[in-house]
Amino acid sequence: EPMAYAKIHLYPPSKPDTEVLQAISAWNGYFSFVPDEAGDWRVTAEDGMGHKGEIIVGSGQWTVDSGSSGSMPNSGTGGKIPLPLSAVLGLSLLANIFTTLYFISQRRKQK
Repeated sequence: EPMAYAKIHLYPPSKPDTEVLQAISAWNGYFSFVPDEAGDWRVTAEDGMGHKGEIIVGSGQWTVDSGSSGSMPNSGTGGKIPLPLSAVLGLSLLANIFTTLYFISQRRKQK
């Protein structure tokens, strides 16, 4: 279960017993970080009411470039909106524009 506003502790692969980041999760239990080295990162979360969780992320899946940014393969869309969603959003925008123009023309006819 996600923990809202949980205290997050992050431990890098090179120093598994040294905390390098402490953060608070969002209302939906999410948080993110950008790894600066490849390997297994240990993440713990505590909600302050006795609940605690721990997970290892990475497992060699991280790719770290010279710019010290990391990414996981297949982790989202890279900021691009999927084509079906783009089509729906585009059609919705056009429908809103034409509906607005229709109501403006109807209002002008009433005057």
